[in-house]
Amino acid sequence: MLVATCVIAPSPKAQPSPTVRPQLVVGIVIDQLDGETLELLLPQMSNGGFKQLMQIGLVIEDADYGREQTDAVAGTAMLMTGAEPRINGIARGTYFDREKLVESLTLSDTRYMGNFTSESYSPAAIRVSTLADEVRILNNGMGRVCAVAADAQMSVVLGGHAANSTFWISDSDGKWAGSTYYKETPQCVQNRNYRSPLSSRLDTMSWEPLLPIAAYTEVPKGGKFYGFKHSFGKNDPNRYRAFKQSALSNREVTDVALELLSSQNLGRRGELDMLCVGLSASAYKQATGEEDTRAELHDKYLRLDRDLERLLNAIDKSVGAGKAVIFVASDGSHTSGEAPAASFGIPSGEFRADRATSLLNMYLIAIHGNGNWVLGCYNREVFLNHKLIKERNVNLSEIRKESADFLRKMSGVMAAYTIDEIISNPVNEDLQSLYSATLAEYAGDVTVRVMPGWTVSETGRDAREQKTYVRSVSATSPVFIMAPGLSHSKVTGRTDVRRIAPTISRLLRIATPNASQGASLK
Repeated sequence: MLVATCVIAPSPKAQPSPTVRPQLVVGIVIDQLDGETLELLLPQMSNGGFKQLMQIGLVIEDADYGREQTDAVAGTAMLMTGAEPRINGIARGTYFDREKLVESLTLSDTRYMGNFTSESYSPAAIRVSTLADEVRILNNGMGRVCAVAADAQMSVVLGGHAANSTFWISDSDGKWAGSTYYKETPQCVQNRNYRSPLSSRLDTMSWEPLLPIAAYTEVPKGGKFYGFKHSFGKNDPNRYRAFKQSALSNREVTDVALELLSSQNLGRRGELDMLCVGLSASAYKQATGEEDTRAELHDKYLRLDRDLERLLNAIDKSVGAGKAVIFVASDGSHTSGEAPAASFGIPSGEFRADRATSLLNMYLIAIHGNGNWVLGCYNREVFLNHKLIKERNVNLSEIRKESADFLRKMSGVMAAYTIDEIISNPVNEDLQSLYSATLAEYAGDVTVRVMPGWTVSETGRDAREQKTYVRSVSATSPVFIMAPGLSHSKVTGRTDVRRIAPTISRLLRIATPNASQGASLK
């Protein structure tokens, strides 16, 4: 990760100087927030949302989450712990279960029941403390921490180990759900589930353009845009998942965040409290056929801006700018987009995980005899059958090398590394990058690098084929911080995301998360 930064001289405008410890910290993490898209759409946004963030306090142009493409869960964990996945315990939101041969959720934990849901989650997989934990540790738990997001795992990472409560939207019935790991379920959440559940409102809701379709011209520039209308009818078994990916989900999350802010008296109790909110700027994946979804993404950013404005206004009215620290950050995850049509002649191909594992298994059979030597390929990681390898008395390191050598010869494979190479004092930049993002106990035996321009085809948790277009994503991940006494300034270039948690901790005058690897920004 890059740590060098260049800070532009602060402008004369600044927020009030701090006289006492802040009473409230609000952390807003936005899935796939892209700084370049934000800049394009800024002229159409309100003055109280992203524009306010860009004009007051610290603007960090691009938080560097490392060279490995991350997802929302892992990115949020890096932000909140100040530590890389190898240390904080969260490499991705999912992992390959060698025993069940399926993709499993990282934070799933059947030791705890769900509140208003059959889903079970806990923060046990997070190996270190988070910003939210340190807020609770201050004054021996007198502060309150609440977290809310549409996604369960994002909500749990935001709340950390010590939150009073965390909530998310259930995939099965749309209720606001939680985990019995966390001890509190505020009355406002119960009231929403009983008196105004999403299930009673969803079939009357639809997502349509906020502006005339002619105004949607910037994501990306050029091309024709199409109007849209997305509904969530009762006969659609996927209606809640579709809703959670829509722009309307941010409004629902914001409504609950505002209720928690008010009902829990956050920031008005004489103790440092924290409200964590997970929002989304990701593309809408539920469109069918060959629909162009650029207008949806454009609209989602505009609606997100309005929800952000509501949050900032409520915080100002509730506790005042002189008593709150607010940070808004991208989680560092970005989609790579779709493959261009073959008619353009861009060099391409398809790396099929099932074909690669089948060919590798036949190769290993020729060397070591009949058997199911390969369990599967997940997230471009090949998993070997350790039980069979042990039974046949085959050297594990050697069969890994044989597998990597074979995979390197496949079309579209740029490189293949064994887990032994990755975790054993890596020297080249590629291996160092993998090392920081790898948990040895969950990692595959061989990691494959596929050529840019190729498409990777794998099977996901829902047993559906997933296709990922490989490209070097150049999107930026901005972070905005507003705090008492913090002058407006801008950090240009790339800033190691591990420096954000220590910076927030210094502004709050609390201990940094216990595994933080970076120094605070000065």
